[in-house]
Amino acid sequence: PNSVLTKYVGGKGLAAYYMYREIPKNCDPLSAENKLMFFVGPLTGLFPGFDRYVVCSKSPLTHTFSDSYAGGWFATTIRKNGFLGLIIEGKADKLVSLKIDGDRVTIEDATEFSGKSPTQVDKFLPGYRVIAIGLAGEDLVKYACIIGNVGKSGRSGVAGRGGLGAVMGSKNLKMVAFKEVSTPFLLEENVVKLRKKIIDALKNEIVPDIGIGGNLKLVDFFNFFDIVPEDGPAAEDLADLLLRKYRTGTIPVHFGSLNGIRVAFCSVEAEDIPQLCKNLQNAARDLMP
Repeated sequence: PNSVLTKYVGGKGLAAYYMYREIPKNCDPLSAENKLMFFVGPLTGLFPGFDRYVVCSKSPLTHTFSDSYAGGWFATTIRKNGFLGLIIEGKADKLVSLKIDGDRVTIEDATEFSGKSPTQVDKFLPGYRVIAIGLAGEDLVKYACIIGNVGKSGRSGVAGRGGLGAVMGSKNLKMVAFKEVSTPFLLEENVVKLRKKIIDALKNEIVPDIGIGGNLKLVDFFNFFDIVPEDGPAAEDLADLLLRKYRTGTIPVHFGSLNGIRVAFCSVEAEDIPQLCKNLQNAARDLMP
């Protein structure tokens, strides 16, 4: 429902919502009662850099909420098939695969893939983007990973946190495969314009410096960069008002034609983050015409 999508934003938010409501209290992480969830966020596939998916479940390693993230092509392929996520529940009688091609969803015998690595499995399914478990997941090793896109071109991805490969194995699910979709997203004009601005900024300001700063430049851009609308306040004015009126320290930054502010969330106590976000919103409103 839209009320859930707007209140619990992003893959982790959706997973937390459904896990709280659907996984029984005190259930065994490797039992059929536990659920395995795959979700993407609202910007997945629309803008460069937003190409990750989250796997969530009750962890067999910690017995609490576990969220593990992976990159590659799988997240965008989920979105292009018309999905925001999957919730896997129960347990198959034998090893199976889950194949999805738009509205067509099939559960197929995968016993021939028993003991095979994710790389071997991926190569058997041309035309699909695949995530799979290896022998560790099948044997319910409590730190087993879920690995994707290792047998095809493009970046691979590993969801390695919390032993969620063991949860996948406990359901006798060897792999999840989404049909590749070459058709581009149909985007509104304002989204197309913003996408171009971000791509230009990445090309001109970020990519040339990656050799110097590695992924740190991308972390700066995506984790600490709050984009201000074209007709919004200048970054310097916003940072000045935040400091004077709201006692919130920020740094005005510029990436090409984009302007925004950087907030070092790692230096903020967790309980103060809601107030910080409120301060940012209030200061932006104060300066809007």
